[in-house]
Amino acid sequence: MSILSTCQAPPPEGWVSVGEYEARFVAQPANTSPVARTRAQGLSRTVYPDITVECEESGGHVIQESLFLPPTQEYPWKKAWNTMWDDGLLPALEGLEEDTNESDHEGTATRLALGVLQYIRKAQSLYEYIWRDRKMTVMAVAGKYSHINQWEQSIVRAMALHPKLPYIAIARQDDRIEVRSLNEADHRVLLRDKKQVGVICMQWAPHCDQLLAVGSTTSVLLWHLDPTAPCSRFLTTWVRVECSPGHAPISSLSWSPQGNFLVSASPSDSNLVVWDIPMGVATKVQRSKGGGVTDVCWSPDGGRVFAGCRTSLFRVWETLKWSCEKWTNSTGRCKAACWSPEGDLLLFALEGDPSLYYICFRGNDLAAGSTSAIKCADLTPCTLLGESGMEYLVGGCVQDMCWDCTGERLAIIFTSDGPCGDLVVVLRTRTSHLLDILPGGFIRGQEGEVPLTVSFKPGYIEGALLVIVWSSGRISFTPLCFQSPLSMATPIFPPEQLTPLTSIQRTPRLTRPALGVSVRANHTPLYHTPLYSAELNSH
Repeated sequence: MSILSTCQAPPPEGWVSVGEYEARFVAQPANTSPVARTRAQGLSRTVYPDITVECEESGGHVIQESLFLPPTQEYPWKKAWNTMWDDGLLPALEGLEEDTNESDHEGTATRLALGVLQYIRKAQSLYEYIWRDRKMTVMAVAGKYSHINQWEQSIVRAMALHPKLPYIAIARQDDRIEVRSLNEADHRVLLRDKKQVGVICMQWAPHCDQLLAVGSTTSVLLWHLDPTAPCSRFLTTWVRVECSPGHAPISSLSWSPQGNFLVSASPSDSNLVVWDIPMGVATKVQRSKGGGVTDVCWSPDGGRVFAGCRTSLFRVWETLKWSCEKWTNSTGRCKAACWSPEGDLLLFALEGDPSLYYICFRGNDLAAGSTSAIKCADLTPCTLLGESGMEYLVGGCVQDMCWDCTGERLAIIFTSDGPCGDLVVVLRTRTSHLLDILPGGFIRGQEGEVPLTVSFKPGYIEGALLVIVWSSGRISFTPLCFQSPLSMATPIFPPEQLTPLTSIQRTPRLTRPALGVSVRANHTPLYHTPLYSAELNSH
């Protein structure tokens, strides 16, 4: 039975969700301002206004035509020779083939060149069959493995909340990063560099207020800035971290809880790269099977690192000796994953599977954890009946999810092609012994908006503050207010309707083989670049 069948029905279209108050999700008409909506319900004493990121139109690519007339006739071989010098061998042969088809005249050299073209095409087709992702462009690969829904078309391509200060970093479609203050709307700066192309992921360092890691389609960049300084004296320096060959695009980044190590992943590289930021040393953690690594996530206790691959395989590394265990036999690749606040539970979702699974780890020894993944929630599409009698089809496959630092709220967005791609579902969780997932409610944006990614602002004392990036470029802050533990909260449904949620059973879907030899990482210094000034625009 789907857990969503016992959730509170989503608000009707034309209404915008305000937040959670006394275990109920409330909404108001969309024509009310966000601050007024929140204060009218008495949800939270701390209210952040919505942020809107405008889509700046580029000036376009102007093609200047030559003032001189082209030659009236150009022989095919001469044209192919000029094309080869400008664009390469393959475009030259393809142009020669077109000219030959138009003239219906072939010589011995032309037939030989066309034969070479056919062999090149066969080799390309074989290469593309073996490496299916390699035939995609870099931007297409980045969009496929990014946590942002519809990454290539979205106005906001990445978002990172500062763990301590009221600042947010927003990566825009024009490859600029905007750092904004949540308290002062006019306090913002723009960070840009020629190597910062196609930003996919960002994350602030945990215990360093000045360090922002950025993963792009070309490299990893570290921005070193002082967000506490006034806007007129915003100090910034930066260092570009040169990745090892083939380690791009960077699809995921994750800091260690201490903030001295940064791990990066790339779909085109089967190795993890662990960066020792203070020492300026890169460490390759090597594994050959499973294809490229698409997602990494360091556990809050620092003892483990999750690494999801392009295939149906994923690994969990322990950081003491850097040995790993391999999890196989899944129905698809791992689409999204997150750790519990204690770092002993790994929650994940698979591509094409409307379910949630978790793995329990105890202690630093990997063998002390579970031997199989446990299915803890069914997200199969189901129909909910609203207060006005309208039916809503909810559920589907997971696109992204996030667990708040209290371990009591879990936010999930679904794939855009699903029945409720325009909603965010919030579930209640308990992590005392095993994982319990209880019904929650739905968050709806403005008309026509689709959620792109979700995150929780750390350190929110009134419960949990859910930050949602919408397809219109709007970033909303939705307070989820709860004072007492989840077990004492007022249920939104009678207890007899919660019985299907207790059927958490071990399933043999994912099994773990015996642990192999510990993998020792080979330390290879890749850069010793000092910090230097970069371009900065203040607004």
